[in-house]
Amino acid sequence: MIASALSRDRRARSQPARKICLKGAAFAYMCAMLQVAAHAAEAVPPSVLILYSNQRPLPANVMTDDTLRRVVPQLLERPIEIFSEFLDVEHFSGQEYAEAMADFIRRKYSGSDIRVIVAPGPGALAFTLKYRNRMIPDVPVVHLQLTRETLHRFDVPPDVVGWTVDFDVAPTLVLALHLHPNANRIVLVSGASPQDRAWEGRYRQALAKLEKPARVEFLAGLATPDLLERLHALSNDAIVFTPGYFLDGAGHVSTPRQSVDQMVQASAAPIYGPYDSLLGSGVVGGYMVLFENQATRAGELVAKLLAGTAPTAISTGELPNVPILDWRQIRHWGIDESALPADSVVLFREPSVLIKYQWQIAVIAAALLVQSLLIAALFVQRRRRRQAERVAQQQQLELAHAQRLATVGEMTAAISHEINQPLGAILSNADAAEMMLEANPASAGDLRQILADIRRDDLRASAVVRRIRALLQKHDVEKEVLDLNTLILDTVPLVGAEAERRGVDIDVLPAPVPLRVHGDRIQLQQLLLNLIMNAMDAMADTPTVFRRVTLGASLTGGRTAEIDVIDSGDGIQAEAKEHLFDSFFTTKPRGLGLGLSIARTIADAHGGRLRAENNASRGATFRLTLPIAEPIPVESPAPLAQAPASSSA
Repeated sequence: MIASALSRDRRARSQPARKICLKGAAFAYMCAMLQVAAHAAEAVPPSVLILYSNQRPLPANVMTDDTLRRVVPQLLERPIEIFSEFLDVEHFSGQEYAEAMADFIRRKYSGSDIRVIVAPGPGALAFTLKYRNRMIPDVPVVHLQLTRETLHRFDVPPDVVGWTVDFDVAPTLVLALHLHPNANRIVLVSGASPQDRAWEGRYRQALAKLEKPARVEFLAGLATPDLLERLHALSNDAIVFTPGYFLDGAGHVSTPRQSVDQMVQASAAPIYGPYDSLLGSGVVGGYMVLFENQATRAGELVAKLLAGTAPTAISTGELPNVPILDWRQIRHWGIDESALPADSVVLFREPSVLIKYQWQIAVIAAALLVQSLLIAALFVQRRRRRQAERVAQQQQLELAHAQRLATVGEMTAAISHEINQPLGAILSNADAAEMMLEANPASAGDLRQILADIRRDDLRASAVVRRIRALLQKHDVEKEVLDLNTLILDTVPLVGAEAERRGVDIDVLPAPVPLRVHGDRIQLQQLLLNLIMNAMDAMADTPTVFRRVTLGASLTGGRTAEIDVIDSGDGIQAEAKEHLFDSFFTTKPRGLGLGLSIARTIADAHGGRLRAENNASRGATFRLTLPIAEPIPVESPAPLAQAPASSSA
């Protein structure tokens, strides 16, 4: 009894605990299920559904779809699922078809989280407004590609937003008549579908706004072959406006772009249109809103709605039309570019050469700039070099003149002796004449002889002074055609007195033919004087009987002539040979080291060459080589007389 009571009491106490455990397990299960559901909901990303009225190949649909898929995720900065459906109203219509499409969309997207519906065009908006609750209830709608007048025909609820556009034809017609001053005929083309026929009302509204009178022709609902034939027969006084068409008068279905492509090929007049999707087919242009811009604005609205903005808090308006034209058609129809409106957008403009090849031009310009700078630098360097050369030449002339003064200074005693001889003879002759006059005034014959001697001695002294003066004078370089034989014979007398003073015999061996060269007479004379004086200096320690300088001229190689100055001194020392023609190098106790350096400079300035070598027996030979200025005649003249082998040569 007691045990039974205890058992019953234990069971009674355990029942509340069991109930609490069961309730806790149930609560935990419900929380887990709710968490799973939440995760499942999060696994379905928010989505956007775009409902197009027409078929997908429509260029406007392609541009709109691409733009929305790019803009919306970019603005939200996260992935968004975007779906596209095409009602294809060109081929299918009727309530039964519309209801079937609505049911299809509902079933297809039942597992998707559609947050926004986008409806491009009036057909898509009408379908969405009628069947939205049947497809995806309570979802906001964004419309685009609708005019304000079209939008007002719908009973638009507050959760339907979008930007409107203006399809007014009048600005495009005014622009076309302005760009074609000779045009006085307007041809308006439309198709046979209800959407195509809607343009006829816009045509009549636009024509009422025109100020310039023009003949108007409507080509509406024609079969495509008939239409093309009519367009082909147009004259150059017409312009054509068309949005293209979906359906022609023969029931043929196409897209506006396809129909316009055919019209452009056939038309003899320029064609204008309202859609930028027609540009590139051959349409000149018109006032229009780019489909990309419309889709961009629609994408901005979609992003705001997905971000939680209420439709009633979103402000919209009407997108402005701008004149957009095809550059290729402007050139094709000879349109004056200056007649285009200031705000025109010109597409397909061929880039100028500067833009098309900007990198190549930049590289070439840089290369030309560098080249120009280098050329300028070279010109500056060349100018400086010429200035330096002129300065060096002037200094060389000054140095040569100073060296001539030094040379004449060395020969002062000999020159004074040479001048004193004729002066003394003149004085003696004058004294003799005076004595003869006192002794025998009638001796006219003897007086005549004395006067002749005086004249001869005077001329001799004058010649010595003239040669010395010419040698000492400063002068600019004046090259002329010179005969080397004559040059040698004119130079030797300048050192005749000095040679006699030093006991040196001078022999002259002229060439058998004239050796004509281009050169400066004074400089070449100085060169020979330096060589002769150097030769006489080299024989200072040579016995008098062996002191002899030989000057020989000869033709070598047919194009050059040589003058050899040969002495009988001790020759050139091996250690001095390398520096023989260096400035200020000398082996003489009181030499300046300028004579041979100046001689080498004069030779180089005349395009010649001066070199030295030891003779086989004794002494050295200095050889001057100069280019021939004139060809040697076939018949050579008789050789010049050899100068006496003495100081009087």
